[in-house]
Amino acid sequence: MSTGDAPEKLTYEDLNLPESLQPRNEAWAGALLKYYYFCEARPRHPLFSGCQWDAWDPSGTRASSQNTFTSDDLSSLSLLGVNLPGDAAVQILVKQKDRFDQLLSAIGDDLDLVDVDDVSESGKKYGPVWALWHELRKLHNVGATKTAKLIARKRPRLVPVYDSVLRETVFPSGKQWQPLHAALRQETPHRRLHDRLEDLRQDAGLGSEVSPLRVFDVLAWLEGSGKAKAVPRP
Repeated sequence: MSTGDAPEKLTYEDLNLPESLQPRNEAWAGALLKYYYFCEARPRHPLFSGCQWDAWDPSGTRASSQNTFTSDDLSSLSLLGVNLPGDAAVQILVKQKDRFDQLLSAIGDDLDLVDVDDVSESGKKYGPVWALWHELRKLHNVGATKTAKLIARKRPRLVPVYDSVLRETVFPSGKQWQPLHAALRQETPHRRLHDRLEDLRQDAGLGSEVSPLRVFDVLAWLEGSGKAKAVPRP
């Protein structure tokens, strides 16, 4: 292949990699991240409320509540376009609070997904994530999107955000954790995907509260929703 030829596209099983994460698209990816996260700098109100999600901590208790769901956690869902039913909120914050505290504690620290060997329900590190997933799904009108966003709020480096846009454009098999986990751990000629996401975060000037998984989510969502068209490709 000559120097001027475009590099081959990266492909992963059961995962459609966003175009901005393909080789030589780093500048566009960076521009998309700045478009999403620094929208407050534009004259009008923020275009994306989700730019507040990663650091959302109005009560100032996030650091001390890693193993318990708080009102801040529930309100953070609205920043990503969903709302938790009142009955579910009562169950999480009051009636089943101890149960959900135990489930969160069992997950342990916020590891990076790339460092987990097995994301199946029998996996040592991810089994507790599945346990919490199933308990949240039992609540009234709490589907996969709300559940994923709620768990990702507590463990943003370990659990990806998930919604209908990503399901339709990025994860054709209907699975999410398994294909993304495999892609993150796969070595490629263009560096491991996890490292590239971390580089993009740093190059865009984003804080450490923005995880590599969130960088993937934002880029995939912008492209899948069609909003990336507002940012010209270099």
